[in-house]
Amino acid sequence: MPLITSATVTPPTMALVVLFRLFGLLDLATVPAVIAPCRRFHGDDGAVVLDWTGAAHQVGAPAAVLGGVTRDAFAGYGPV
Repeated sequence: MPLITSATVTPPTMALVVLFRLFGLLDLATVPAVIAPCRRFHGDDGAVVLDWTGAAHQVGAPAAVLGGVTRDAFAGYGPV
């Protein structure tokens, strides 16, 4: 949470950062939006589909990290 402790962060920005961090910690941002279609389209197997969706999300997470590392290394998004 380095952004919160930065001296250049204004109070409204800090409030938004805290709010979005809270949503991320509680899964309020994505889980309800994903579980509803999973249950609607797959019925009792909706929980299994949701778990596979979460697993696919975790498999794709390193791509986001590598994009950030590349941006930091080359000081821009050109190589990405």
